[in-house]
Amino acid sequence: MTDFVNAMARRAEECGFKLTEPMGHFAGLDLIEARVEGRSPMILKPGVAMILHPRIDDSKGTRIILWGETYFMKPEGPVSLNKADNILHII
Repeated sequence: MTDFVNAMARRAEECGFKLTEPMGHFAGLDLIEARVEGRSPMILKPGVAMILHPRIDDSKGTRIILWGETYFMKPEGPVSLNKADNILHII
């Protein structure tokens, strides 16, 4: 998790934002088995289900966006269980 979270945090900072932890959770028999954060001992291995909902803040600490998707880890990599598109729809 450390490498995964650090990569996301670096990219957010490159764009002038801050990634705020926790950024989601692992789901199993309990909805929250562990949190998605840099110090989490979880490993993204086959059979793991992860609900990823990173929060991006601006330089003032104002929440800019919070979105999420559920992923299931398979031997060939993560599979998104979300079937909606990634287009931001404005109403």
